[in-house]
Amino acid sequence: MLVELAQQLGWDPLNTRKVADSKAYADVVKEVGAEEGIAVIDVWTKFMELAGWKEGELLPGSKEGGKNAILSGLLCDGLHLTSKGYKVVFDELAACLKAHFPGYPLYKMPYAVKIDWELAMGDQYWDVNNAN
Repeated sequence: MLVELAQQLGWDPLNTRKVADSKAYADVVKEVGAEEGIAVIDVWTKFMELAGWKEGELLPGSKEGGKNAILSGLLCDGLHLTSKGYKVVFDELAACLKAHFPGYPLYKMPYAVKIDWELAMGDQYWDVNNAN
């Protein structure tokens, strides 16, 4: 039923995720954030910068731009984050919190299981008793 509906609307049900649509969505989120005075974490642009993309060029990951090894390392299926992708999101969130909410130190909590980049940060970073 959903496939038939998509076809009636002119959508390709097997190719519904498009990089250009993600860019348009990210642009609107940034615009709304600016209008409302809300800090926005622009993960889309950060991922594209890491992939080497510049405005006006073909979008990496698009049909025209083709696959990109860096994006493939950040997104396991084009949508869901890998461990490296989560690290980028974490770094962007930490920078946003520091820039826009300097009176609130980054929340620190112990974890039962840490992934590779969390382990590399060291236990002191995640110690709830450490005020730095």
